[in-house]
Amino acid sequence: RRSCQDHPWRTMAGASLRESAPVVGPRFWSRSRNTSVLSCLKTVICAMFEELAESIEQSLESVQDRPSWPKGRVFVALSGGADSSALLHSAHLLLKDRCELIALHADHQLHRQSGDWRAHCQALCNALGVPLIAETLSVSTRGNLEAEARRARYEFFSRHLHSGDLLLLAHHQQDQLESILLRLFQGRGMMPMRAQGALGEGYFVRPFLSLDKHQFIDYLVSKDIQWIEDPSNRDLDFDRNFLRQRVTCEILTRWPKARAAVQRASESAVAQQQLLRHLVGSLGDTVPWSEMPQTLELALAWLRLYVSVRGHHHVTDAALAEFL
Repeated sequence: RRSCQDHPWRTMAGASLRESAPVVGPRFWSRSRNTSVLSCLKTVICAMFEELAESIEQSLESVQDRPSWPKGRVFVALSGGADSSALLHSAHLLLKDRCELIALHADHQLHRQSGDWRAHCQALCNALGVPLIAETLSVSTRGNLEAEARRARYEFFSRHLHSGDLLLLAHHQQDQLESILLRLFQGRGMMPMRAQGALGEGYFVRPFLSLDKHQFIDYLVSKDIQWIEDPSNRDLDFDRNFLRQRVTCEILTRWPKARAAVQRASESAVAQQQLLRHLVGSLGDTVPWSEMPQTLELALAWLRLYVSVRGHHHVTDAALAEFL
């Protein structure tokens, strides 16, 4: 079958939306009585859902060997934005007869309209018949506001995840590119967001990391589902917003395939790091000095990895260099 990206209706839906509905997505799809047009629309809408559903299924398969899965509940982190709204809707269609699905909404109280966003999420969940757990969070405004909001949000998520529970997060390919570049600029290496991992007593997965944001927008338009656009996403004081609006847009204009290319490079770096951790992790707690690399640069990298594998993440490079 043809993908949504190959179909002309996909471009029309996305373009109409961006021009006419910067805040929410109202009804745009044609109600033509022409049977051939309706048949075409149904095919495209079905293909859109299949792409999202396939990504969710693959994420579920990746955690099926975990203890107590699939006995637990499935949660969806719902902000009300396009990404998480598409995730909730497609997950509901895919899983409603297979497991208990619950939405989690974190109200950070950082915008005067956050109460309206919470009401919007409640209305969406009511329409789908999905229970919603919404909580008002206390976020410190000191220091890095983005980091503090993220910390409070994930603490909220982890409190609700019991043994065997699974949380679906709607991060996509653009989010991944931004995260890799931010970490690179901060000197933290080419580390991508993890596709899965432990959280609280349960697990999380990010099924949409290989998908483009416009796929979610087109999907929501096709389903007549509205979503929230957070005005703070336009605030260039936030590093991620600056990166998205001033940096990555220029990169992607020049190199349209940069998202996938950076993802491949980061995955390769992660695989190499995992291999090194495996090799160093097999060593005992006592290692002869003669087995360490002889050059200072390699010895420092070896020692950093050695202590990290043993859980000592807060030892500074200066302390390691002094030891050597």
